[in-house]
Amino acid sequence: MELRAVTEGLKVLPKRCAVIVRSDSQYVQRGITAWISRWKSNGWRTSYGQPVLNKDLWRELDKLDASCAPEWRWIKGHADDWKLDRFGRSLRHLVNALADLESLDVSFISLKDNLDGRLMFQIIGAMAEFERALTQERVKAGLRNARAKGKRLGRPRVAVDYSQVARLRESGLPGRR
Repeated sequence: MELRAVTEGLKVLPKRCAVIVRSDSQYVQRGITAWISRWKSNGWRTSYGQPVLNKDLWRELDKLDASCAPEWRWIKGHADDWKLDRFGRSLRHLVNALADLESLDVSFISLKDNLDGRLMFQIIGAMAEFERALTQERVKAGLRNARAKGKRLGRPRVAVDYSQVARLRESGLPGRR
């Protein structure tokens, strides 16, 4: 399944485009970057002498790898299991990211949220931007409240012994001037 997903994704890209393929499958990542050259030299047999599974998919992926030259990266599965409403940092970023995807003829479909289309992205992006503004407002209000109660904010002041600084400079140690 992982091989088919990567293969189908690379098929729609223009040749020699800059693309990074991220996969949580070490089988795919190691297969295309490390093992495939040995498989080909061994007549499509593994180091144990067994026939390579899914040889037809590996051959197709090898051709696509040669024409697209993607950068292959392994990522830990579900390490950053993010939701669609966190895709863009702001509504502007979300719309720009979608425009970039569209310029490459890439359709963005969230299988997890079962969404497709710019209207839903704009609604979700607006909600995310509103939530961000609300969080900023609450933090600022909390800081104002703490100051009003006499709390000292920021780093504590450091007492400087200027006579010791002068002695150190005289002894030849560099210092800020």
